[in-house]
Amino acid sequence: MSEDTMILGRQFQENEDRGFFARPVEAVAPDLVGCFLFTNFDGKKAGGMILETEAYEENDVFSHCFVGAKQIAKAASAQMCAEPGNVYLYWNGSGGLGINISCDRKGFGSAVLIRAIEPFDESSAQIMRTYRLDVPGASKKLRGEKFWSVLANGPANTGDALGLDEPEHEASRNGELSIFQDPFELYRRSEDCAPSPTARIGLDAMYNRFVRDQPDRAAHKDAKAHRERLWRWIHPRKK
Repeated sequence: MSEDTMILGRQFQENEDRGFFARPVEAVAPDLVGCFLFTNFDGKKAGGMILETEAYEENDVFSHCFVGAKQIAKAASAQMCAEPGNVYLYWNGSGGLGINISCDRKGFGSAVLIRAIEPFDESSAQIMRTYRLDVPGASKKLRGEKFWSVLANGPANTGDALGLDEPEHEASRNGELSIFQDPFELYRRSEDCAPSPTARIGLDAMYNRFVRDQPDRAAHKDAKAHRERLWRWIHPRKK
């Protein structure tokens, strides 16, 4: 648990703030670090400060909406091509729903992946822990005193900790989820921060799958450069 008191900035509003997302994804992703993301289900507000993000776009070999991906993958990730501020959810390989916010312009696939969140306060943390413990196979660390550090660390855990499940996934597939609307609340940073850029996680494993199943994609001329992109940003608070 952090000893610092977090202070919310202004809440994002659809009419005023869509332009924040109508920029290249590699500009939006670091600017979201330090912002505050919540869900609110039946008055239960879960979430906190965004500590880690990654950027993906359609010319990126490792993106779900990559122009050279299989049609089934492009269809499943169609919401990455929606208007800026749309929410694209996908079932992560480890179970939970990965949260992505579309960027740039309608018709061009790109989105920021939310990789980690620090609970806003003890109330949020307890709600998030309850959501996580409701999921089969939940980590035993969630029952310990230092559960804050494992609550929303990684895309799947973050989706679970915010209480997202199949109804939200279905709404996402139907293009009915926006970061400006329920169940989401997004707030600006209350203070400046300098997130550190680094390489994205899990791309070596993805590349090995491409070698096995999609050799043309693995042989793409930019595959190595895209794998080494510093398109992951981490808040200084994240240890």
